[in-house]
Amino acid sequence: MPSFCICGSDKYISQICGGDFCSAEQPSKWLLIPTRQKKNSGNVCPSCQKTVEKPATTPTSIIKRIKQEQHGFISEKDLVVLVAEKRLHPCLVRCGSGRFTAPAQDIQHFIDIITKDGRDYVRDVSLCAG
Repeated sequence: MPSFCICGSDKYISQICGGDFCSAEQPSKWLLIPTRQKKNSGNVCPSCQKTVEKPATTPTSIIKRIKQEQHGFISEKDLVVLVAEKRLHPCLVRCGSGRFTAPAQDIQHFIDIITKDGRDYVRDVSLCAG
């Protein structure tokens, strides 16, 4: 049921902070609201719009971006996002003395073990082909 402000404009409820706002004084914006359970969208007040700078990344979008922009190579920043979104995705780690595959959630642990004594190094981390 629509509600109206004293000035006659529509009122809306911000889907993030829950505040009740006049659309004439503080115009809303319809945005994708990042949540881990499902994709939500709704009216967001101007102050909450700053907290939602861009749509949430999905596991397929982060993997697609890594494949297209970085030719499959994973940066440290992307590894954090990949672990948060799809922690069991297989990754290839190439070291000075070999290579192995492991789930994304374990990559940083293995890098720490390999580089701890300084006798070996990690050349790169990439998505597995396929």
